Amino acid sequence: MKLQSKAGVMRINRSVFFRKTFVCPICRNKFREYRIKKSRQRIIRVDTDFATHCDGPNPIYYTVSVCPVCGYSSTKNFTMPSSATHRKLRSVLLPSGEDFSGERTPELAILSFQRAIVCSVLNRERAVIRAGLYLQLAWTHRFADEEDEERINLENALKYYVEAYETDRDLTHQVPRMVYLIGELHMRLGRGREAIRWFDLLTTQYKDTAPHYVRMARERWQDFRGMHADS
Repeated sequence: MKLQSKAGVMRINRSVFFRKTFVCPICRNKFREYRIKKSRQRIIRVDTDFATHCDGPNPIYYTVSVCPVCGYSSTKNFTMPSSATHRKLRSVLLPSGEDFSGERTPELAILSFQRAIVCSVLNRERAVIRAGLYLQLAWTHRFADEEDEERINLENALKYYVEAYETDRDLTHQVPRMVYLIGELHMRLGRGREAIRWFDLLTTQYKDTAPHYVRMARERWQDFRGMHADS
């Protein structure tokens, strides 16, 4: 899959951002991108699916690093590409033409996630990694008030979280959060009774080991009952 787009540049407030150096695992190019200083992150609220709303630049927009030379896009959770995958990635990737090294608009953030999703498929990343990318892409569409695109990506996130739950045996410590998110995404997508099934699984199996997620699940369960009190 060939990926290409137009270029754009934005100015940077250096009191808010710092520069971080990356080395592309595909072409070995060393490049720098801006990230937001933790001391300057101003959180307004956190949604029930963990989307974090900020006053000012949102760190979510800077989750993906994008190599300006070959276009490889990844997060810190990606595995190192194998030799065979390395060759495949080099044969299909193109630099985006966008400047990801500066301050990112929602549009740039969306593009970075889309590119990372393509690379995650080519690199055969685990389903839980793909699910996280789709979820964060959905959040970015939410921040931009793009409801249809948000829903599409919530559906994709749900699909891969369920796949991870059913097939990935190396996620022991992540399972309670994942079970909660599966229920939460069903709830957001209008499938309340399916959400309750997953919340019930969480409260039954992880009552003692994951009390935070159990409490959140019970609160969402009450939200569902409140919405259907008269039905």
